[in-house]
Formats: sequence, C-alpha cells, structure tokens
Amino acid sequence: MALSTNNVFALEIYKLLAENIFHEAEKLDCKTLIFYVDSTNEQKVKNWVNKDFLYLPQNGKDLGEKMLNAFEQVKSKGFEKILIIGSDVPDISKDLITNSLNELNKTDVVISPSDDGGYSLLGLKEINSFLFQNIEWSTQKVLNQTIDAIKQNKLSLTKLKTLNDIDTKEELIEWISKTKNMSLKTKILKIAERNNIIL
Repeated sequence: MALSTNNVFALEIYKLLAENIFHEAEKLDCKTLIFYVDSTNEQKVKNWVNKDFLYLPQNGKDLGEKMLNAFEQVKSKGFEKILIIGSDVPDISKDLITNSLNELNKTDVVISPSDDGGYSLLGLKEINSFLFQNIEWSTQKVLNQTIDAIKQNKLSLTKLKTLNDIDTKEELIEWISKTKNMSLKTKILKIAERNNIIL
C-alpha cells in the first residue's frame, strides 16, 4: 500500500487493522498469542498492543515456516484448537473467530479464503506440516495449493466466507465502498484525511 500512498499512511492503516483484531479477540474466552517479527523489540510490541496476550517472536525462513512454527509452539502449550489470523483483514470479528473454533469440533481444518487467492484465517486441531510445504507463498495459488494438500491427505475441511485482504490502496477503497462496519470505516477515513490521501 505504501507504494501508492506513503509509508506513514500505510503504517497507520495496518496498525489500525491489527488493533481491530486485538479488540475482537479480547472479547473472547480464549487465549491470544501475538507472533511478532523477530527483529522487533518485544517490549515495544507489548507497549503498543497493551493487552494480556502472550508474545512470541516469529521463527522461520518464509511465511510457511513461520506459520508452521507458530502452530507448533501454540500446540506445545497444550491448546487443542488453534487459529492463525492475518493482521491485515478488516472483517475479522468475535463472531467469525467463535464460529471458526466451533467448526473445529466437526472438521479437521477451517479456512477463510481471502480475495487475493490466499487465506485470511486457518484453523487446525493437529499440526499438519504438509499444509505449509510446497506452497507458492504470496501468490494467487496459495489457497488452491493448500486445499489440494488437505484433500490429498484426506482431511475434512470447512470453508468460511471469503474476506478482504488489504494489500493496496485500491483494495482499501473497495472495502470502504462495501463495508457495514461504520466505526472502522470512519477511523480509516480520518487517517486518510490526516495524511492527505484521497479514498
């Protein structure tokens, strides 16, 4: 997004989207873990989020390794149902998270596609490393390759609704034009006005 706007605006938007997820997660009776980029100072992350979550550094060479390692770390702490959620998805809600966890009572894998060919949310009960291997990350093939791996290994799958993944100014504009989340929309428009960005 920074390429078509500026770094300050992009950072403010992504912080807001992440904070929206933190707010929704805090409403739930479940534990939230924040996996931050390992070069980031943990205390700075804690000061920013300012919630009673667990904080752990990301570990891995690519997105697949980082997600697999995150799942394994969470599983090692004794959690039975685990969701990993992208931080740039404005429509993550308490109800979506609750529904995803409930679906894991009936299925092996829960996935919420994103509109760019990837996924915004992945839920597992068991750690299946093949879901994170031989995937062309950051391409439009991610979702289909992941679903192929699920089918080839005979796991059951529940697909939830497709969500917007905000990577560009154009995607943000499209989301604003369709959303019913007036509170988040208003905050985004205020950030845009403050940074002289037309949406």
